[in-house]
Amino acid sequence: MTALLALIGAWLAHRRPRALRNVHTAVRSHPLVSLTVGALVTVTFLALSVFMAFTLVLLPIGLLGLAIGLAAAGYGVVCLGSLVARWLPVRRAAPATALGEVAVMVALQALNAIPVLGTFAAGSLVLTGLGAVVVTYFGLTEFTPVALPE
Repeated sequence: MTALLALIGAWLAHRRPRALRNVHTAVRSHPLVSLTVGALVTVTFLALSVFMAFTLVLLPIGLLGLAIGLAAAGYGVVCLGSLVARWLPVRRAAPATALGEVAVMVALQALNAIPVLGTFAAGSLVLTGLGAVVVTYFGLTEFTPVALPE
């Protein structure tokens, strides 16, 4: 899984650096919004998938939704790896992103070794990445928070 995500991250850093940059900005500038959106999307998605699985007709759509949800979470982890890659001393973007992705996956595995707090922290990281992917529409647009009227 790590190798696959590292390859996807290297390809995205080479082909779509602007999309990764949009997600980086959402994670760095609005981490609480990204975490909240990621948690809400996950809870809503799980409930919707269970409801669709009850009917035989909607079961394929539920499985397709599950695949899309897993792809979005994977994309969020790839974007977190690309964000870590900015601090690595590697000049080229593709190898740096691959190394950053490996570092994020190792960190997630290390955090999961800690019984309660580590699992909560790892889940929060993944949900933050997922939320940033959702609010930027997979990195296609920059996230601009709503301004409340004064």
